[in-house]
Amino acid sequence: MAAASPVIPAQTAIYKPGGLNLYSRFALARELDCSITHAVFTPVDVYVDLAFILRIARTQPTMLVRNEGISDLLTGFGPTFIGYFIR
Repeated sequence: MAAASPVIPAQTAIYKPGGLNLYSRFALARELDCSITHAVFTPVDVYVDLAFILRIARTQPTMLVRNEGISDLLTGFGPTFIGYFIR
């Protein structure tokens, strides 16, 4: 009785990014990360007291949106995002 030969699956091509493709992905990830983080936290870094920051972080955005609208809450987000993305 002959033993059945093992079936060897065909090797599939594995795509590994490298060179300019890899570095451009890292650059884009860095730019998006820095831009989003700085755009969100720039208004917070002017305060010194952590308890004050935590207290206003819960109440101020809702009061601002209720009184002034969502556009005032996002006024500096666009310029900060673009500035850090270009930098």
